[in-house]
Amino acid sequence: GDSGWQTDSWYSQVDGVMGGKSSGDLTFLESNTVMSFSGVISLDGGGFSSVIKSFNSAIDLSTYAGFVVELKTTSAYDPNYIDAPLGLHLQFHDSNARYIGYASAFAVPLSNSVGEVVSVYLPQTSFDRGSWIGRLCNDCQIDFSSIVEMDIYVLFQDGPFEVKVTKITAVNDYQTFASPVISLSSTDEIKTLIDRTIQAGGGLYDKGYQELCIALYRSVLNTILASDDSTVTTSSIVSKRMESISCQGLQRAETQIGSKVNMAWTLRYTLDAMLEEMGFNVSSNDQAWRPDPTMNEYECSALTSAFAPSLTELSEASDDTDNSYTASTNEFSTSEMPTSSASFYSIPYIFIVTTVVLAACCDSFSSNHSTRKSHRRCPHTESLTQL
Repeated sequence: GDSGWQTDSWYSQVDGVMGGKSSGDLTFLESNTVMSFSGVISLDGGGFSSVIKSFNSAIDLSTYAGFVVELKTTSAYDPNYIDAPLGLHLQFHDSNARYIGYASAFAVPLSNSVGEVVSVYLPQTSFDRGSWIGRLCNDCQIDFSSIVEMDIYVLFQDGPFEVKVTKITAVNDYQTFASPVISLSSTDEIKTLIDRTIQAGGGLYDKGYQELCIALYRSVLNTILASDDSTVTTSSIVSKRMESISCQGLQRAETQIGSKVNMAWTLRYTLDAMLEEMGFNVSSNDQAWRPDPTMNEYECSALTSAFAPSLTELSEASDDTDNSYTASTNEFSTSEMPTSSASFYSIPYIFIVTTVVLAACCDSFSSNHSTRKSHRRCPHTESLTQL
């Protein structure tokens, strides 16, 4: 919020606790209204960097629909140095089993300028995957009525990163935010953006982080939808057929309830279809699903929001309640670690969690993610700011 972050209640934690070599630096800027988190992710023995806040007493967030993360972009899109967007986890812990974290994945949208304010909405239902010291919980569920910790993680994205967060707000209804507009000037430029995104997203998918893969794919499809090609004097770079392809893929993915694998592949096939529409060869499964570029009736808005609201979420939203809630410091607490009967299974040795997304029936996919059939071409207001 405008009053600033509680600077003494946050700290950084990196994979050095597990023998890794990643770094993380936490600073507060602009009269403590901006939390800046930067460092370098190394995949040599680790792969994560995080900032963590333990609350002084538990807070009840169960009445809210979700959370809005407001950020300031830290780099300007450069056609000479194209990279995928950065994926993040927002994670909460409850007092029932504090050691289990529940996270939701999202991507920081690409932007034409440094310092552009962007927002992403994460529904409570997206915090659907818990983990503890690298083990995923297969029968646990977060209790938003007793939240005792909040974290932000950068995971398995090799190289330097910088994140600036201005607000994290619990909201009572579904939110949508327009995707920032970047300038695209050629199909080669779009191809490079898609290739880099598949490289980054596929690497996350192959390590078991399908949610971050989905977040990156979705973000770039929306970036292409929102792009400005007004500097091109001949014809539009992002054609109506490409817009239809993107919208079909995004809409199909949002209807796939139950399988994050299928959702990730739907978005991957959509990216492949974009490349094919621009005339580039994509050697993939001939039986794979593709959007139909001739179906021009498919239209959608370019958004940063990770999820479309379900009918249930919309019907449960109350029109006569306050849409935000600002918590004071004394509403949070740190509790003792309780025992839990939840069972876990292992993923790559990351000590934290993943997140997000709904999905379901699609095609049958190869489980070998080091091949071309993998995602990689080489092989988804309570102002907590002051807490």
